[in-house]
Amino acid sequence: MRKILIFLMLIISASLFAQATLPQFYWTNEEINDKLAELEANYPNKCKVEIAGYSQQDNMPIHMVKLSNDVDTFDESEPVILLNGPLHAEEILGVSVTMETIINILENNNASPYNAWLEHLQIYVIPILNPEGYEVVMDGIDTSYRKNKRDNNNNGSFDFSPNVGYDIDGVDNNRNFPFNWVHGDTLMCSTGAEVYDYYRGSAPLSESETRLVYDFCQEYKPIFSVQWHSSRTGNFSEKVYYPWYWYDVRQSPDFDFAQMLGEGVASQIMKEDETGPYECYPGKGRKGSEDNTLYQQFGTIQLLIECGTLNLQPETEEEAQFVIDECNDGTAWLLNRALPYSPQMDSNSMLTGRITDALTGQALEAEIIIEGRNPEYFRPRMSLAESGRYWRPLLSGQYTLKVKKEGYYTHTEDISVYSVWTQKHISLQPLSEPTAQVDVNISGFWGQGKLYVTNHDLDDLDHEFTIEDNTPQTLSLYAGNNTIKFVSEDRYYSEDINLGGGPNNFSLDFSDFELVFDDDFNNLDNWTASENWEITSFQNSENMTESFVSDSKYSPFNFEQGFDNNFYEPNCDYQLITSNPISINPEKENYIKLDHWLYTEWFFDFASIEISPDNSEWTEIWAKSGQHDYLHVDWAKIPDSFNSENLYFKLRLKDDNAEPRLVDPGWNIDNVSVISYSTDFVPNSDNVIPVVVSKLNNNYPNPFNPETTISFTLDSKKTNNASIDIFNLKGQKITTLPLSDKDIQSGKITWNADKCASGLYFYRLKANGNVIDTKKATLIK
Repeated sequence: MRKILIFLMLIISASLFAQATLPQFYWTNEEINDKLAELEANYPNKCKVEIAGYSQQDNMPIHMVKLSNDVDTFDESEPVILLNGPLHAEEILGVSVTMETIINILENNNASPYNAWLEHLQIYVIPILNPEGYEVVMDGIDTSYRKNKRDNNNNGSFDFSPNVGYDIDGVDNNRNFPFNWVHGDTLMCSTGAEVYDYYRGSAPLSESETRLVYDFCQEYKPIFSVQWHSSRTGNFSEKVYYPWYWYDVRQSPDFDFAQMLGEGVASQIMKEDETGPYECYPGKGRKGSEDNTLYQQFGTIQLLIECGTLNLQPETEEEAQFVIDECNDGTAWLLNRALPYSPQMDSNSMLTGRITDALTGQALEAEIIIEGRNPEYFRPRMSLAESGRYWRPLLSGQYTLKVKKEGYYTHTEDISVYSVWTQKHISLQPLSEPTAQVDVNISGFWGQGKLYVTNHDLDDLDHEFTIEDNTPQTLSLYAGNNTIKFVSEDRYYSEDINLGGGPNNFSLDFSDFELVFDDDFNNLDNWTASENWEITSFQNSENMTESFVSDSKYSPFNFEQGFDNNFYEPNCDYQLITSNPISINPEKENYIKLDHWLYTEWFFDFASIEISPDNSEWTEIWAKSGQHDYLHVDWAKIPDSFNSENLYFKLRLKDDNAEPRLVDPGWNIDNVSVISYSTDFVPNSDNVIPVVVSKLNNNYPNPFNPETTISFTLDSKKTNNASIDIFNLKGQKITTLPLSDKDIQSGKITWNADKCASGLYFYRLKANGNVIDTKKATLIK
């Protein structure tokens, strides 16, 4: 009887909680729609309301408001600002903040600074990104509801619970964005009490709400954005977050500017107890959030603002209005900072300009690179296609700007950015017609192959050609230092050549191949494996089961698997070593072909192949890191110096730090094989000259702390001595890194700057007494 009584009390209390309603001064969906229609009618030239999309489950309209002096025209000479109401339904204060932003700007459109915002900016506001979840809260069905209403179990009903964390239906939209989506919660998280509330969705951008924001930013490329939140636990209340400093280990490349922006906004928002302004921190986590994705994908610096306290739904209008007014002071600071000039700001630094064709004046969509702030895992920052206009938020200072577009010479220039908008227009020169006509004959393979040609004198300009077996072709290429790479199903070849102007020719003939070693990982009989490797299976594109060896329990081919304890371990060193040496063919060239899936932390956690004649001294011949989460093929040539050996092979995954949250799904290997064949590369001796192109590459990571890898290319047979010299900003040499024969062969060396101060450094490659090149590196501690 006692158990039944307790159970009945729980039902009654849950029912009472579910029927709770919020004060009437909060906006309902219907009131929002009516007010926006009224404002558009009253201010037709300055306010435009559109349905930007519809909610995931209930197909409710999501309204977007444009505020500008000319709302019917998208003016690409004015930067875009995006202000987002909450993604999370229960965090209702953000709706009131965005609605008041719209009303204040329109009602004060002739006063300063509102008129300046309308004149120089294009402001887009989404009052509520999650109207269907918001409806659940405002109707009193569940005032702690967080997500949209996606029917996760496909039972046709809305499954929710008044107990926090137990709403089976719905997706947390702020875990559904693509960048680091894999780190978000699965539907039922195995840790914590909120087992459903942070569900990331079945795939990145699976939800209509997140696709709406993503597609908008892809088209309009806003420079700044705000996403309003409130903290249900109070742990994050009254704080402003900017991108990012993951777990106090990895900083964003524009950390200095993002920090300035976040601190400026936070300084304007007073806490409810009036003891001081909001606190400001870099975001620490990486779980598929909107702010991280918009920055990584589009260069949009979004601030995540946790408005209000643990009382995220104040019961009195006075309490709520205080928070709303203070938050709008923060919005005002952000809009003033985006202007070309503002008397309220110490600096309005911004690099902007137009990219055009130097001959026609036509606008160009080109890649905008600020050296040292352009990591490989970022989507390229592009100018707008229609006008060629670009926007690059930067603090005042000195930078190196590079502008690239296929079919044009790359423009590189040192620039100064000032405390107001710095206009830098660039006219790109079209490439001249190719000066080298190359007759190519590649034979001895079957089927179809690809020939890739990279011109290093033209900033690594790439060309790709399809080659049919035994069919000669004439290619139009650019003279100078080039790398040619041929790849087919069972052949690989790479050669550095110097092409002269005029007619050229080369032939490449392959002998029959010998499959020296092949393992499709039905088992581990051929390997000595460290812990954590296991054999698993997946369905391929033909719906047939294939096996592969994985370093973790995470399967990339089943997104719905949990992530807890399924990534590789921090500070790991997983190894697969052949149990017996492999006898390679000393009369031929030998290549390792790897079919695999790889997802590791860029520039830090590397998958690698090493070889050894004695299972003791190892030489690395291939390494790769980053998100390559699809089955693909890589090739590694076994150096000729090992061709007379019986070799052991090591497949290795190594994590470089002990931070348990900076790990990823890892490495899944479908097949590894060793293929031997001979190649006969015959160049035109006058115009096609095989060379090793000496070059110095950009260091990774950059910025770094305290170690970075410097990679380069040198001809090991012709290099007697080589070194890398490190200089500070004053030009003083602070250290020299001598390059051993092993370093030259591997093409990389690590610089540990633990004893150096934060700042800009230069590193210079010298070989045989000659300076090859100099690059920049930024140390941030």
